[in-house]
Amino acid sequence: MPQIGITERGDAALDTPWLEWVIDNKPTILITKNPGSLLKTLQRWDLTGAKNIIIHCTITGLGGSELEPNVPIAETSIDAYKHLIAYYGTEAVVLRIDPIFLYPMTLFDRARDVLGKRVEGGRVRISFADMYSHVAARIHDRRLEDKYSGIVTSYCSRLHYDLKLRKAALHFFPNTEICGEPDIACYGCVSQRDLTYFGLTAPNYKGGQRQACACINAKHELLTNKMQCAHKCTYCYWR
Repeated sequence: MPQIGITERGDAALDTPWLEWVIDNKPTILITKNPGSLLKTLQRWDLTGAKNIIIHCTITGLGGSELEPNVPIAETSIDAYKHLIAYYGTEAVVLRIDPIFLYPMTLFDRARDVLGKRVEGGRVRISFADMYSHVAARIHDRRLEDKYSGIVTSYCSRLHYDLKLRKAALHFFPNTEICGEPDIACYGCVSQRDLTYFGLTAPNYKGGQRQACACINAKHELLTNKMQCAHKCTYCYWR
């Protein structure tokens, strides 16, 4: 079965061992919170318009805040996202709003604002924030609980938001691909749709690394780091 390279462990704009894989014309999904920087790398290597690349532009609306201290602001990233679509088209560039916080509402509204900037016909992926114990501790250590009231307590000692809350929130994000949400129908970061774009065929069976992951068993991690990247997002799953 053909393998699709992916950059889930970090950020493709910050860590570039994927370049050799892409230059070898292997199918690749690049995930980044800095699409402007990634675009410059792709231009430098004359890869703009390459048909073996799908790009996930992760834009939450939180760039520049204490939750994403080293991530570009949303307006800058949205502009780069639109430039990438001009090169690769709407099927190959995904607006990824991940994670979405349901509380406080000011954070939820930022995610909705980002959705409103999607290019017509463009793909969108969403996922809700997970509250790992080390993330809650990080929020406490950075003294963010008062500013973002409810950001921790809304989980009620759970890893995930209440299922009813998540399902209710989905009404504000219609026609989106949902990633890794327990008890909700999800769409893999590596899916049959991606295989079709790459012109590949493969058995469509699940091979995700966690229970709610809907990815088909065709992905190959291209990044080797096992720590927080330079973005230093407060909610990062890396300890």
